[in-house]
Amino acid sequence: MKQAHKDCNATLGFVIKDLSNILKRKLDHVVFGDTEEFMSGAHGWLICYLHEEGKKRDIYQRDIEQHFNIRRSSVTGLLQKMEKNGLIVRESVENDARLKKIMLTPRAVENHLMITQRIDAFDQILEAGITPEEREIFIRVADKIKHNLESGEDQSE
Repeated sequence: MKQAHKDCNATLGFVIKDLSNILKRKLDHVVFGDTEEFMSGAHGWLICYLHEEGKKRDIYQRDIEQHFNIRRSSVTGLLQKMEKNGLIVRESVENDARLKKIMLTPRAVENHLMITQRIDAFDQILEAGITPEEREIFIRVADKIKHNLESGEDQSE
């Protein structure tokens, strides 16, 4: 029996993409709207990641690719822009000249506190009216969707 066609606007893919677009636009405006012009949401998330993870270990480009689940070319462009804008430096590693350790500059570290405070405030906006139980369910469902997408990657490529 042929399945009835779903309204495209009711598909999970559309709802997630729509939510993603709104989230990015609002986040960039609320969190980074009045910061220096070179700062974007992607820069902010990466600064937070480098600040926290960099305390524990050295961070390399592949770590960023894996953590944020983005392509090498996208990370390369992001890092080049951040380096140009004085937010990061890349330092060669003694035992492997091909590897470059990524470190925040003092300028980025100064911005870190402001960024995290604004992200926390933005998170409060996101979670308004959502119970802890609903939040937990959302996280579980999102994790299942992520798992479905990751396990299906081999089939589509």
